[in-house]
Amino acid sequence: LRSAPGKKVAQGWTHRSLGAMWEARGGLAKALEHREKALELMSKEMEPTHPENLIGLDLIAGTLMGQELWFAARELYAKASADLSGAYGEGRVELSRTLNQRAFGVDMARER
Repeated sequence: LRSAPGKKVAQGWTHRSLGAMWEARGGLAKALEHREKALELMSKEMEPTHPENLIGLDLIAGTLMGQELWFAARELYAKASADLSGAYGEGRVELSRTLNQRAFGVDMARER
């Protein structure tokens, strides 16, 4: 972030921290709740290609995989990639490729 974060970004970081706390305590359902809220808030003030959005997706996918919700984790990445389809703005094509690679990575992790 180049300037001071907006209110929603700051709230998002708080939810992200709460998600980490819950995950450390084994409360994956609560962790997922906070991580989804964090991404929802932060994405309102950031471009889709902002690195914080990908970090948020990775945290959610990791929490889903921790619950062995492999299909949900894969679909999270696939949906985010599909949301970028047809968009050729700066960084969007590369982000779409990255999201597709991460979806494939979920499949590989499931098979281990």
